[in-house]
Amino acid sequence: MGWPDDPLRRQAHVASCAAKGIAGIDYVISSRGPDMSPDLRALADGVKNTWNRVFYDFGGFNSLALLLDPDEPPDRFPGAAVNSVADVLLTVRSIEVRHPELRAGGSINKASWLIALGKGQRDVLLNETQIKRAWRKYRNVSHLAAAIRRLVQTRPVRYENLDYLSKINHEFDTDELVLFMLIAKDYEDFLTSFCTHGGHALADREKIWSLPERLQIPKCPNPLVPPLHEHDLALLRRYQA
Repeated sequence: MGWPDDPLRRQAHVASCAAKGIAGIDYVISSRGPDMSPDLRALADGVKNTWNRVFYDFGGFNSLALLLDPDEPPDRFPGAAVNSVADVLLTVRSIEVRHPELRAGGSINKASWLIALGKGQRDVLLNETQIKRAWRKYRNVSHLAAAIRRLVQTRPVRYENLDYLSKINHEFDTDELVLFMLIAKDYEDFLTSFCTHGGHALADREKIWSLPERLQIPKCPNPLVPPLHEHDLALLRRYQA
């Protein structure tokens, strides 16, 4: 998502994540040594094999060469920008669904103004200009970022105390992937159907990173659209466009 118009940079990023995953598993295996149970070793080997397949599927060392070029150091993943775009979409939708009493409804300007008041809290950008610039650049992936943001915020606390290898569980990963797709599709529909006061949708359905239609993802029966905090509502009541 961080480089929607640069497939080589995206490929390099995935390859680097896979390389880190391989290194992490190697560390677990070497640190446990002969004390590692056969079952745990088999699990670790399986995970390492998966990371290896991902690494080479995404170009392997050829992809990493892009990140190792001394003449052109790689840009960092634009986490704050992507988080800001996610929060813009989440905020606009919360206003529309939960707070119809707010004057003139939801808008990119209103959401950007509210997020900027946080001054970098929640890993977002610092001012309206930066946030609006990020929206123009990343809005076509904003529904995916919003789904991840919402998924992380609602992740059950019971997973926090699991050790690293215990988190690598097929059922757990599958459950989160399904929930991610449901949320992303829900926000994708909103992103491409909600019209601003100028009569234009927030994003063009032909340009967004849409989820594959062949998956036939059903509509989310209970969309995850929580109300805004009272503090944010108080601020929005004073907002002047």
